[in-house]
Amino acid sequence: MLVRHLKSIVGVAVLIAFVVVWGSCASPYAASAPMPNAPHFKEALVVEVEADWDDLSAALLVAASAAEVGLVETKPARVDAGREFLEWEYLTIRDDSMRVLASREVRGGAVGPERIRLSAMVGETGDRPAELRLLEAWKKRLGQLKGREWAPR
Repeated sequence: MLVRHLKSIVGVAVLIAFVVVWGSCASPYAASAPMPNAPHFKEALVVEVEADWDDLSAALLVAASAAEVGLVETKPARVDAGREFLEWEYLTIRDDSMRVLASREVRGGAVGPERIRLSAMVGETGDRPAELRLLEAWKKRLGQLKGREWAPR
């Protein structure tokens, strides 16, 4: 009697396992279901600030430390379609590449605070929390440096 009871329990368990495995493989959504926490953004995160152009690199060094990213490369400045660009490449703590860009309208010799567009993009699909950490820290530090000749602590 006990053996027959155990056989029926094992038989039900095998049947349930078969249905679960077969059901997950047969589902048309199983292969295309998004992974939890998978990044799915395809555009860089952009913020605008009123800041001094010559403070960008120094402020970004402080922001990079706060955002836990490391500098890989600083690219040469370039001008395109009436805008000046500075670009950096960083590496996140997950070993993802992060492209960081600053741009402004070309102003013929004017000095002082101006409208600057900052953007960050991790990899090809993005990582919004990492991008936000960097941009918010960068924006904060630029605000502390705005209009000053020396850097506050």
